[in-house]
Amino acid sequence: MKNISKVILIIVIILNIASCNTDMYYLLTRTQDDPSIVPPRLQSFVISYAIIAEWDKDEAADEYLLERSEDNPIELIYETVYKGTNTGYTDNGLVDGVRYIYRLSKRRGEKWFGPSEGALGVGSQITRNSHSNNTKETALKLESKGYVSNLYYFRSYCGLEMTTEAWYYIDIPAIRKASLMVLDYGIGEQASGTQTHFNYYVFEREFGSVINLLDFWIENHELETERYYVKLYPSKSSMIWGLVPAGGKIVQYRITIQGIVPIGAGG
Repeated sequence: MKNISKVILIIVIILNIASCNTDMYYLLTRTQDDPSIVPPRLQSFVISYAIIAEWDKDEAADEYLLERSEDNPIELIYETVYKGTNTGYTDNGLVDGVRYIYRLSKRRGEKWFGPSEGALGVGSQITRNSHSNNTKETALKLESKGYVSNLYYFRSYCGLEMTTEAWYYIDIPAIRKASLMVLDYGIGEQASGTQTHFNYYVFEREFGSVINLLDFWIENHELETERYYVKLYPSKSSMIWGLVPAGGKIVQYRITIQGIVPIGAGG
């Protein structure tokens, strides 16, 4: 019993000391795991000439180190852009159209862990659209006025990719069909009938290539109004020139409903 009492007394003393000393309490209670090494999350096209890097707070880390390199087919040359305890950094003053690779390291005590695998971002004067319709759940309702937006696809020399997609929906009455049209500002109105930078997918129905200023139709053969979801996404081969393994574009477009007519009429 005496030994048990001594152990309890020692624990109480340690806890009392620790409660008066924040650093000691932190050392006694913090996780003993090594920091987790994961790439930073990047956002491009939010701010002109900037990339936003973010990462989760890691209880096992005392400090973070964010490094950046321009994409290069021979060797990536990294420089430190942020070192500190924050969980994010906005990298400003970047060059328009240049692809950048970021990696993240973490310090625990005197030891550094990492770096992580790379993440791809792009510096750009252009900012992306304000719509957050990159999932079926956030699809925008197509209306006669249409939407002007943009899509992008980029790939680094080491195979990292960044892309986006846009979802829309349309309610089509019974035994009718809807005509949709896309204008690709990357090739312009003069290139009517030309393959655009985009493909489309009608949810659970069909895939197809988007032809500039040429209608594509969605038919409703049911006896009641049905909702159809349409996804636009980049055509990778159109976004990267020729046989070059790396590159990419951000391209603006407009999508509109041209009309809804009975099946058998028009088109």
